[in-house]
Amino acid sequence: MQASADIFHALLAYKKSAMLRTGIELGVFARLAERPATADEVARDLELAPRGSRLLLNALVAIDVLEETDGVYRLAPLAAETLDPNRDGYLGELSRILTSRWEWEAMGRLPEAVRRGGPVIAENAEQLDYGYYEEFATHAGAVTRPTVARMTGTVHDWAAQRERLNILDLACGHGMYGLTLAQQHPHARLWSVDSAKVLEIAQKNAARLGVADRMQTIAGDMFTLDLGGPYDLALITNVLHHHTPERATELMRRVAAVTRPGGKLVLVGITADDGPVRESPEAHLFSLLMLVWTDNGEAHSAGSYERMLSAAGYRDMRLYRQDEIPMRVIVAERA
Repeated sequence: MQASADIFHALLAYKKSAMLRTGIELGVFARLAERPATADEVARDLELAPRGSRLLLNALVAIDVLEETDGVYRLAPLAAETLDPNRDGYLGELSRILTSRWEWEAMGRLPEAVRRGGPVIAENAEQLDYGYYEEFATHAGAVTRPTVARMTGTVHDWAAQRERLNILDLACGHGMYGLTLAQQHPHARLWSVDSAKVLEIAQKNAARLGVADRMQTIAGDMFTLDLGGPYDLALITNVLHHHTPERATELMRRVAAVTRPGGKLVLVGITADDGPVRESPEAHLFSLLMLVWTDNGEAHSAGSYERMLSAAGYRDMRLYRQDEIPMRVIVAERA
């Protein structure tokens, strides 16, 4: 019976995702973080239909993110820690990424993608102007802080000792990796590459962090653009899983050609282990998203990255893990 219950709850998971995103989007958790309230009070304050308010609140009680006593609803401890916008552990922004309409639409057609071996929707991640990238750049910055801290820490001492620190940030997105390095190292200068619309978001973050005067932007396709250079440090974050190892190696070679000998390349992304599938489940789940979003992408393994880096002219690869986060940081040196 337990096996049946486990499968039953797995099949219900998309409903729970929809409920949580709805509660975040409508402001239910923010409202109850202020003070407990009845369903009618929540409906009045958030301009919801009373029936809709009552049914949503009861459903959220059913999955243990709210508590209810005598018709009064309050945040359960789990929600108080993670869904109160005023708390440091707030995960609401992450819902805009993990339950984006782009992911939902694509994963809803997973059977077709499995039959085809690739995406079945016209708009997908291999397009430079894919709308998801703007949403990711807008909402993912806050939840990448642990990975940004891990990445910047791996090169901090090396970067601090450099007389010059010119940084190339490819597929920069929100820009927080390169921008944080620039903030930490006053002698750093940053060249950020992405689509024009995404770069507008990165520029706003640069202004907020006080480093806009040391940031230049290069809009366009990183596989064909003149990347400038030479650079001392290059970043490629959250993008190589869109491509085959051969295509990723091609990009690394392009970067190596504009990086000074002894310079560093930093890769950030969801990375599979080289052992059994169960040792890196997040990576293999993520690869299904790459199936519906790209023609040939998937989460590459650590061993695959080592081979790619060697073929592209890098050496001394070092992989850094993070507790409870499936993102890996890889650092290598330009030979």
